[in-house]
Amino acid sequence: MLAQLDRINRIDKTTITNLGDSYCISSACQKVQTLNSQKKNSCESCQSCLVLIITESLSGNYETSNCHSTKCNQMTNPKNCNDIERNLTAETKLYYDLHLPSAQPAPLLIALHGYGANKRQMMREVLALALDGFAIASLQGPHQHLKEPKEPDGPLRFGFGWLTNFHPEESVAIHHQALSDLMQTLISEGVADPKRIFLLGFSQSCALNYRFAFTHPDHLRGVVGICGGLPGDWETSAYYQPTKAAVLHLAGTRDEFYPPSRVADYEERLRLRAQNVEFKNYDAAHEMAPSMREDVRAWLNEHTK
Repeated sequence: MLAQLDRINRIDKTTITNLGDSYCISSACQKVQTLNSQKKNSCESCQSCLVLIITESLSGNYETSNCHSTKCNQMTNPKNCNDIERNLTAETKLYYDLHLPSAQPAPLLIALHGYGANKRQMMREVLALALDGFAIASLQGPHQHLKEPKEPDGPLRFGFGWLTNFHPEESVAIHHQALSDLMQTLISEGVADPKRIFLLGFSQSCALNYRFAFTHPDHLRGVVGICGGLPGDWETSAYYQPTKAAVLHLAGTRDEFYPPSRVADYEERLRLRAQNVEFKNYDAAHEMAPSMREDVRAWLNEHTK
């Protein structure tokens, strides 16, 4: 699917605004509070949300509707065609869990889960890194789907993803805008140090994070990719720019989705636009192995200085 993402990485009319309220998920708190208030330090783990507004790109522009008629199949005026594709303005919320350190502003790690997971699972993984003094935001993907029960006759589960096959460039735009708005929100609230922001992605979110890092070369101090891929248009897109951000890519030698044969040239390819690239292989499957956590922790602490 990532190979299909060879079109524009952004939609100019997509905007995100922030909600002021966050929902505390700490067992010691369990209340609604406002991050913009003085209460924002009263708990360490909060669930917050962004409001995502996808603006109708063809709003009022009937001259550029897509005709679906087999007799026509062209860009046309709908008055001359019975079958056209149009779109509507929609609004959705993107949720993220937030871990706050005692001292702020702090270095910020934004962590994105893989396909089928969720923000709480990723927050558990990142908290296992035992980072000292980091603010951590675990952002949840916008595309929800059902998952099979863990056991027969059990309840259906749910997971989240970052991409769809239908208009995948819109998923890329949502991802980029969400990250930009999340960073700006936490910087404006005094939570994050704008010069020490790191992005971590596992599996599906990995290539999307690389798209963001090299499309916005001045936003990040570093980016970590774990058991994931590179953008399908890495060598051809004009949007990707050289960055001073450090890159750490971790791969598992038993990864069924990204085997050694697939990732063998990743370090060389990443160096096309990044000077500081570190690539490591592990005796691991498609997972965040304990040895990976140790190296990520050491790498983040080193590049925070």
